[in-house]
Amino acid sequence: MGQKIVTLSSAATDVLYALFFRGALQSGDLPAKSGAAELRELGFAETRHTATEYQKENYFTFLTAEGQEFAIKHLVNTRFGYLLVVTSAAL
Repeated sequence: MGQKIVTLSSAATDVLYALFFRGALQSGDLPAKSGAAELRELGFAETRHTATEYQKENYFTFLTAEGQEFAIKHLVNTRFGYLLVVTSAAL
């Protein structure tokens, strides 16, 4: 079977980076709520209550295991967000 090609919006990319580098975030700390919704639809993020409060909050968005794997591959393939452009002269 072929690999599923996922293209993220810029809002989802911003949220992916924030969750990957900063960890679980409260709703107000997300760069874009629409980006978080997109990641949740893809199964890359979840938003839920946690058993332990942090700064009087217990409702966070975080990357799933699949989201973490996607983030690592995405960061490697884009050199941490910089898309690679290969020209025929470089080959």
